[in-house]
Amino acid sequence: MNKYRLKYLATAIAFLMLGYTFSGGDCGTDDDSDPPATSVAAPANVRLVLDWGPSSPFAIVKWDHSADQNRSDFRGYKVTTYEVDSLGSIISSFRVDNNIPKTSTEQQISSLQSNRRYRSYISAETNNGLRSDSVSTVIYAGVFAFSGTIDEYQATGSAESGFGWDVQIGSGIQYAYTGGNAASIDLHVRNTGGTGLQFYSPAANPPGTKTTLFGLIGQGQTAFDQTALNEPTATSIPVIDENVYLLKLESGHYVKIWVTEITNTSGFQTIQFEYKLQPIAGLRVLKR
Repeated sequence: MNKYRLKYLATAIAFLMLGYTFSGGDCGTDDDSDPPATSVAAPANVRLVLDWGPSSPFAIVKWDHSADQNRSDFRGYKVTTYEVDSLGSIISSFRVDNNIPKTSTEQQISSLQSNRRYRSYISAETNNGLRSDSVSTVIYAGVFAFSGTIDEYQATGSAESGFGWDVQIGSGIQYAYTGGNAASIDLHVRNTGGTGLQFYSPAANPPGTKTTLFGLIGQGQTAFDQTALNEPTATSIPVIDENVYLLKLESGHYVKIWVTEITNTSGFQTIQFEYKLQPIAGLRVLKR
């Protein structure tokens, strides 16, 4: 009898030990922590907003969270910005922003220089140093945004029907349409032959004024924010409230104009407009 009891006891102990082995040594404990990541998803939908600070332009690069943002070992984001040439090739490193918190979806890139191109690369990172593929966005620095006023042409009186831009600083100035101001005028407005208000290329008269080409983009804020822009080809175009136009200046710079109000003042019409000016000649990109 003792022999059978000992055999039964030995068998029971063997089963207990087998169960202990398969359970990892602790049948009552579950480990809910994430295993170390072997890859990490990149941020998505990268975009930017350009603006002008007190002394220089800056960009705010924005993105949507990585799909792995809620992992326990997810650390955050890294943004690396380079200056690039017209072909997009890297010229030099501009700045590196490390350890951007996992809750963040934007990073400001300050002290950009006008007339220069940059590209920012954004990646997601884990605590163990794993980094996602980079996604990037081009920054065309210093797209100026201001407002302006121009009057309907009158042969006599106080109307100032010329407007010109300083492409280095983005400012626009209203001028009387005279030969003395000819070299400064990029835009002219008049009502000729009952056709209504028209934007005209100043080149026809007086001598020495510059050639400007026009194209219609659309109406309102949506058109003012549009980035897919056709090359302007017209030398004149009707002026209509809320219309948005693309201008190509003789210098090769592009300006986007949004007519926001047309009023009658002292016997002539006055046009109020918002504008964006791209300080890089030949670059038809005017987004902020």
